[in-house]
Formats: sequence, structure tokens, C-alpha cells
Amino acid sequence: MFKFILVKLVVSILLFTSFNVVCGDHVFLRAFRNLHRDPGPRGSTRAHVETKWIEQKLDHFNENDNRTWQMRYMANDEFYQEGGPLFIHVGGEWTISPGSISSGHMYDMAKENNAYLFYTEHRYYGKSRPVSDLSNENMKYLHVRQALADLAHFIRTMKTTIPGMENSKVILSGGSYSATMVTWFKKLYPDLATGCWASSAPLFAKVDFVEYKEVTGESIRLVGGDSCYNRILNAIQQLGKMLTENRSADLRSSLNICDSFDDSNELDVWVLFSTISDIFAGIVQNHHGNTIQNACNKIMEGEDDLKGFTNFMLRYFDNKNCTDITYKTSVEDIKDTKFGNGMIRQWFYQTCNEYGWYQTSGSMQQPFGTKFPAKLYTTLCQDAYGEEFTEEYIENQVKKTNEFFGGLQLEVENVYMTHGQLDPWRAMGIQEEGKATIIPMRAHCKDFGSITDKDNEELKASKIKLKELIKMVKLALIVTALLAVLAFANANEDEEVPAFVKIFNELHKDPAPQQVNTRANVKTLWIEQKLDHFDANETRTWQMRYMSNDEFFKPGGPIFIYVGGEWFISPGFITGGHVYDMAKEHNGYLFYTEHRFYGESKPTEDMTNENLQYLSVQQALADLAHFIRTMKATIPGLENSKTILTGGSYSATMVTWFKKLYPDLAAGCWASSAPLYARIDYYEYKEIMGQSIKLVSGDTCHDRIKRGFDELESMFANKRGAEVKAMLKLCNSFNENNDLDVWTLFYEISELFANLIQAHNDGDIQSACRRIMDGSSDVIGLANYIVYKFNARTCTDMSYRGYLNMFKDSAYSTNIMRPWIYQTCNEVGWYQTSTSRNQPFGTKYPLVFFTTLCGDAYGEKFTKEYIQKRLLETNKIFGGLNPEVENVYMTHGQLDPWRSAGLEDPEKVTIIPYHAHCKDLGSISNRDTPELRASKEKVAALVRQ
Repeated sequence: MFKFILVKLVVSILLFTSFNVVCGDHVFLRAFRNLHRDPGPRGSTRAHVETKWIEQKLDHFNENDNRTWQMRYMANDEFYQEGGPLFIHVGGEWTISPGSISSGHMYDMAKENNAYLFYTEHRYYGKSRPVSDLSNENMKYLHVRQALADLAHFIRTMKTTIPGMENSKVILSGGSYSATMVTWFKKLYPDLATGCWASSAPLFAKVDFVEYKEVTGESIRLVGGDSCYNRILNAIQQLGKMLTENRSADLRSSLNICDSFDDSNELDVWVLFSTISDIFAGIVQNHHGNTIQNACNKIMEGEDDLKGFTNFMLRYFDNKNCTDITYKTSVEDIKDTKFGNGMIRQWFYQTCNEYGWYQTSGSMQQPFGTKFPAKLYTTLCQDAYGEEFTEEYIENQVKKTNEFFGGLQLEVENVYMTHGQLDPWRAMGIQEEGKATIIPMRAHCKDFGSITDKDNEELKASKIKLKELIKMVKLALIVTALLAVLAFANANEDEEVPAFVKIFNELHKDPAPQQVNTRANVKTLWIEQKLDHFDANETRTWQMRYMSNDEFFKPGGPIFIYVGGEWFISPGFITGGHVYDMAKEHNGYLFYTEHRFYGESKPTEDMTNENLQYLSVQQALADLAHFIRTMKATIPGLENSKTILTGGSYSATMVTWFKKLYPDLAAGCWASSAPLYARIDYYEYKEIMGQSIKLVSGDTCHDRIKRGFDELESMFANKRGAEVKAMLKLCNSFNENNDLDVWTLFYEISELFANLIQAHNDGDIQSACRRIMDGSSDVIGLANYIVYKFNARTCTDMSYRGYLNMFKDSAYSTNIMRPWIYQTCNEVGWYQTSTSRNQPFGTKYPLVFFTTLCGDAYGEKFTKEYIQKRLLETNKIFGGLNPEVENVYMTHGQLDPWRSAGLEDPEKVTIIPYHAHCKDLGSISNRDTPELRASKEKVAALVRQ
């Protein structure tokens, strides 16, 4: 949507129609108006919509300025009943119209919830004109903070003047820039909005927004295919060659450009190529149905690359006369200070003064050439608004915006964020699983319409999710954190998220370091994979998600791939940490791949037992092999690059096994905390947990934990289970006379300690032990810690039935329990049992507990014998503790319970004293112990070889 600049062209609905040329309009101005129009749906009836006005202060932040102006808004009360909520669609850089409050998803939800619908217009846009003209002096009152203050005043006024609205909840929605606004509004005025829906919100301000054109190209490739992408790439290269060969006349003729175009003026050249690229940006950003395919079909009709391309371009240029594309005409339009000349002057001012977002040619990973650098846009700023708008000034203003609102690390609650996979703007938005919903094969703001049969599965699910959030909590919350709750809502009526889900997710979360730099360089991309790599007759494919960061890459630099395991990938690993630092040193290209059946990488429509047959480590390794081959074949400068793989925990297992199966595809691997030996009764895990508690906090804490477990077991043995139930605040669903319930309880208590030890940072174990030792007795100290960690609002569900439900739910969600436990039942085992007496965590989670779970969740064939047979096959294929691989650097933390399933020979692996699971992935730091630092430096030295 908010494509800012002079040269913005064409939306998809104009793809094969004329521009309806108006005398005196330049092509870029007509295009700008189309690209900056209201993104909301078109209303079927507007009879109930009223246009109204509200008085606003000109400057909300100057008490001495009493000037006011009239802001326009629209209202629709056809469904409103007193006490119903306010639904406010927030206007952005366009003229508001009735569509968003007379049709679409918000309209439908307003009907369901008896809501009052409003649509506010942004100051300086449409009919909302705070000043007499758009002179440079008057533009100083155009700022997002002023616009957000307008919205705050609007909400307060509506709630105090409309009967029955004083206690109503407020739900904001916005698309594109107005989605940015509703997110930032929730940060600045959290008490004025119950929740927000932000569709396609860019949040990170950036001057040189190279990612936009990268995603534009990626989307063309994804939808239109490589041939279309390559034809665009080749044609633009040929146009550039015409200029270098002094064939300006040929270029003007091929595109019907007026003689006013001066090929010796680099600003004219930059405007031309920016215009060309933005034609495709408009097609992609506004893609709907077959928009991209239709464009590609037309481009491919020409007898060669250049002819097909230029014939297509002439559809957008003025082919009756000639097309005037010069820097001079661009500046003239932006300098026009009259209201009514579109919104180009206002919006471009905001980009110069607040956001940047200049969609430049700064990346080589896009097909639109190199001839529209950031310098074009910063020059326009200065020429249009004054000499003070230097590059340094703009950079500083952008920095202030990120510092004020938080960029991609802003802290807000109750904001539901959505992005289209194809949308170039998503690169500046939050894309992490759990914080945003990415809708496959959809573009910019394409989720505002009503729920229809034309929606794809993911789009419909996103709309339903929003609807259910509003309905479920009666508009009390629309919170991203509730996404996880919804996934498990049917599991237990007594609590939000079952304790065993929270514990499991903590133990199986992404072990990568948290991002320490900007995430603006990270792109989320997709690659086609075969459903079954080992069946030649199987032709089905699916889209695997991955993330990339090319900020350091130079052609010939190495490929650094962090391999995802049983978690949702996020930008952290490729924006911070030791591998990120090494990529900077070596000009490497960073990637993060997502494992099939986890995160957004969904090979099948659901996870039924039948579909889970395609979940195996061998299939995942074949995915990785295809990924490497594809990256090296398609990204310029990577064809001869060496590949370095890194993994943590299960993904460390994967990189080791990958080196065994595909030795020629990886030059070397770093495996942090890799279990390699598949075994069914993995009792050593709990043994090392006990040893680690002793090592860090001494015998006293270890022994109290042991005696506390013994006492709890004794209470069950002596028919005092009801006392345990009350002591630990367990829900009524728990049956103390059911062995499976008792085993579930004791296993989950032991897992509290597993999470503590596995994730240990300095002081964690000591802090837990202090809490346990505070109790008046062994069992009270242990019980107090358990209740503290369960952290339930009312009670904690520890029933086997509730536990089993998590594994039987075949729908994709943030719950990764079903796919991971399937892998343990089918490939690796690793059941952390209570078999050993050399650990303090009791005896009440025997092997039969886990094998019963496998059979109940995945089918009767998953007997103990079947599982053991499958594990033998795994060890036979990969070699167990003798994998026979070269160039794999393995590390373990001394405290990590997983090390007992991995190599521990000091000649083959580095054991880092007093460190836990995957704690060596961060950057080299002064806080590192000498042994940790030495291990990281060894990795760096190996990469340099």
C-alpha cells in the first residue's frame, strides 16, 4: 500500500486497463494515487454511514498553541447497542471512504458484537486539513505522534459523548501505515485500546530499504516462476547496457519516453529505473488472484527478453504521446503546496522526516537493476523540503523513530499482527511465530475482506482466529500470547496453557542466541521441497520456510546455515551470536532453515497419523541437501562457496548426520550439544541432572530434592494422594488412583528441574535451590517450588488424559509436542525415565509410561518392541556413537544432561566446564569463562582454515 515516491505506478486492478489519463498528470503521480488509496474493502451498502467532523488541536504538544482544526471521520451505528464495543478503522495516507465500515471482516464482527463502527482520517490527508496549504512551514504539524494524539482525543470524545459507550471496549484496526499506527498507538496509549489488528505493518524505520525489492523479486519468482523473473532481470540489464553504450535514443524509443529525458543526468536515469521497478512493486504488492501470473504471461509473449518486457511496460506508459519521466517533473509534483494534488507531498515528507523506507536498488538479490540508489530519495527530500534535509538529518530522524517506538523490539500487548507472504512490506515488520501470522501466497492488506470460500486455508484460519479472539474474551483481549492459548483451549477448562505444554516448549525452544543487532536485514523466504524425497513416483511438493541475511555477503563468501530443529525459527541466530560474527569476518551469507512439520513449514494439511509418515530426520536432511544445492545454483556468487552448518541440540544431531550422508555438500559443521545415540531408556539424563545440581549447589539441595520426591511417593503409597493434590494445587481432573496420572505428575515435576538445568545460566540453579531450602520441611520446600513453577491461575492439570490430548491433536499450532514425540517414538527414543536410582527425582515415570503414550497417540503398532526396532535402524544408519564423520566440531556443556547421549571422548569433543545446553552459541564476550572462550576461538580458527 503506502508506496511513497513520485514514481509509484499501477495497482493490480489496472494491470490490463488504461490509466484514465488526466491532462497534466504525470505517470508517477497517477500511479501514486492508485497505490496510496484506501486498502479497505468496498462497501456493498453505504446507507448507514455518516460523515462527521471533530475538533482537534493543531499541536497537541504545545500548551500555548490554541489553534484547532476539523478532522473528518465516518460512523456507522447500524449494529450498535449500548455497551457494545467501538471498532475503529484508522486511516493512513489516503482519503477515507465508507467501504471499511460497510463491508468486510471488521464490519461482520461488528454485527456479531453489536459494535459501533468508525473510520478516522489522518491529518493532512483527504479532507482533514489542519492548515491552509502544504508549505514547508506548515508541514511541521504533520507527524505520526500528532496523528496518534488526534486518535486518542477522538476515542476519549466518543466515549464521553455517545450514550452507553463510556465503558465500551475499543478495538483498532489498520492496514499498512495505519497498521503501524495502531501498533504504536497501543504502545503510547495502552489504556485507550483494548486490542488492535495490524495488517501488513512495517515497524522498523530504515533509509535504505533494499529488502522491499528483494521480496518483490522473490514473490515474482514464487508465483510467476524463474523464467519470468529472469526475463525481467535480463531486460533491465539490456536497458542499462543501452545507456552505457550511448544508445539513449534506442532506450527512449523502446519505452516511448519523451525527449525531455536526459540520459547524461543520473537523476533522470535513477527516476526511470525506479519507475520501472515500482511498476512491478505495484503488481506484487496488490497481487490478487492471478495478477502476477497474468503479468508474467504478457511479459513472456515477446519474442525475446527485451521485446516482451518493453511491450508490457508500454501498457503503463503513455503510449498515445510520450511518457515524461524526468527528475524535474518529479520534484515539481512533490513541491506543489496545494491540497488536492494527491498525497505525494505529505507522504514523502513523512518518509524524509520519520521513516525513510526508500525502496532502493542496493541489493544484488533482486532483478530490477542497480540504478535507483538511496541518494535519489535523499536528494528529493532536500530539493522538495529544504536544505536541512541532508542524508545525516534523515538518518538521524529515522533513528529517533526507532528509538521512540522500539523498532522490531517494541513492547506492546494485545496486538494481532498479520502479513502476506508475498508482501514486500513484511520485511520491515515483525514476522516471528507467536507474534505475527504470515498468510501464504497473499499480498499486502489482503485479509480485510469478509470470510469467503475464496479464502485459502491459512487466510480463513487467520480471520477466524481474530474473530474467535474477540468473541472468546468478549473483547477483553486481542493478544498475541493468546495464540498459544487457542491452540490448547480444549485441553483443559481449568487453566489457560497446560503446565506440561509450557514446560515442554521451554525444553524444546530455539537454542539460538537472542538477536542483538537489527533484524531489518533478515528476510523470510520459502523454497519448494518434495514431500517424499525417496519415492520417485511421488510428485507432491510443499513450501519450506527459511530466513536469510546477506548484509555481509560478497560473491565467493561462505554459506553459514543454522539448521532448525523442533522449534519455530526466528531471526535471532542470524542477527547475533558467534556464527553471525564469523559471517561478518568472512563475508558470509547467513541462512536459517526450518524443519519440516515445525513452525510454518507444513508439508501436509494436518498431522494425522497418516501424514506423519513424511516426518523423519532422513526426509529433513534431504530437504537441507536440496536447499543447499538450490541456494548455490540460484544466488549469484555462491556457486563455489563452501558451506558451514551449525546446529544446537537435535539440530546439532542433524548437522552431524548430514555430514555423514552428504559429505560433499558441507565443508564443515559445528554441533553444539548433539545427542547421537538413539536409545529407548535414557535414564542417564536424570542422573546428570542430579550431578549438575550437586556440582553447582552442593549436596544439601540435591538431598532435599531427593527426600521431597521420596515423601511425595510415600504419600501416594499411603493413600494420601488427596493431600498431594491439594498441596500442589492440582485440578480435579487428576486421579490419584490412576497410575498414568501419577506418572504424568512425577515426570512433569522432574521436567521442571530438567528445564532449570538444561537452560542454566549463572545463578539459576542456585536461585532455585534457595527457594527449595526455604521450606519448613523437605516436602514443603519441594512443593513450594513446584507450585511456583507451575504458576497456574487456579489449578494445574496433571492428568494423563490432558497430557495425551496434546499429542493427539493433529492440527498445526504453536504446540510442537505431537511432531516431536512422534519422532521419539519412531526414530530416537530418548525417554528420560526414572529407571536409575542414582538420581534424586523419584521412581514414578517408568519406561512403560512413554511407550504407552506412543501407542495411545500414534497407533497400536507403536509397541516397545516396535520402538526398539526403529531405534536400532537409526543407530545402524547413522552410526550411533561412532558416526565416522570428518570436519565436525562437537561441543557439550558439562552440566548438560544431553551430553550422555553424545560423544564425550576428549579427543573428539570439547566439554565446557560449568556450562549447560547450547550455551556456546553467543558472541565471544568478556563474560565467557576461559574454557568457553577457547572453544569459540577454536571454531573461529577452524572456519578460517
